[in-house]
Amino acid sequence: PLRRKHRKAQMKLSHFGDDSGALQALYRGGLPPGSSTGWPDVDKHYTVGSHQFTMITGIPNHGKSALVDALLVNLLNRPLDGKPWRFLICSPENWPLERHKAKIIEASLGLRFSDGPSQRMTEAEAMTEQKRLSNRFTFALLDENETFPDLLIAARQFSLDHPSSQVGIVLDPWNQLEHQRPARFSETEYVSEALSAVIRITRGTGAHVWIVAHPAKLMRDKDGKRPVPTPYDISGSAHFFNKADNCLTIFRNPFSEFGEADYGITQVHVQKIRSKNIGFPGSADLLYDVATNRYRSVLREVDVSSYRKVSGGDE
Repeated sequence: PLRRKHRKAQMKLSHFGDDSGALQALYRGGLPPGSSTGWPDVDKHYTVGSHQFTMITGIPNHGKSALVDALLVNLLNRPLDGKPWRFLICSPENWPLERHKAKIIEASLGLRFSDGPSQRMTEAEAMTEQKRLSNRFTFALLDENETFPDLLIAARQFSLDHPSSQVGIVLDPWNQLEHQRPARFSETEYVSEALSAVIRITRGTGAHVWIVAHPAKLMRDKDGKRPVPTPYDISGSAHFFNKADNCLTIFRNPFSEFGEADYGITQVHVQKIRSKNIGFPGSADLLYDVATNRYRSVLREVDVSSYRKVSGGDE
């Protein structure tokens, strides 16, 4: 059901010598990086480009959805090729919908939505921010009869309806979307077909798609700790790693204690990057602020003499 029915048609071919102007422009200007994530340490390894598909995994409650929300908010002020970002989100775990909106408004304003020890936004600020973001965020709400192919149709149409925007599509989490795998497909075959359909959307419309998926239960190491997962650990298929353009894992060390170097740190492991203009594998650390649903870069001590040598001054 995810593959186009076979039909007799003339396949479009492109000869090697075609469109030499595009090749010349690539030689002169190179491939540009994607939009900045808003976190310099993450940008060293991952930026957000068009026509791409990013797979995100991590142990439950390690901050995958919160990081995606914060990333989308950061992208609002970082157009790609002059196009402002516009997002379609399908996130059945973030329910009720008003709570998800509140999280996004928290990340946008940097203020607590509800009562708490830190500063709370006013009702007027919350309502004003909802209005400001109304044209940038759209939510896909699947009913009991709608399945993953229906979501893909909606995602493609959303992308085509906004040609002047850089569209981002979030599917979070894969495990809660209704797939209804055909009996003739093994799970691996179905995942392959489904992800190929996602890739066709990115290539055909220029959208960036993020898919969030939980890994299968991980065996503990000898010291009782669970390792950092990868998309290979997602139940169903290695295609989650193989077919994605980029793979990220979000990880927090649940055994770290106050005073230790990694206490309160969220690790962003960039485990695969297909295009070198987008980034390269590595990891970055972020601090999560529960009150405002924001992430910020970790400030670390540096050697002063080395810094002066590199920077040429004390700025």
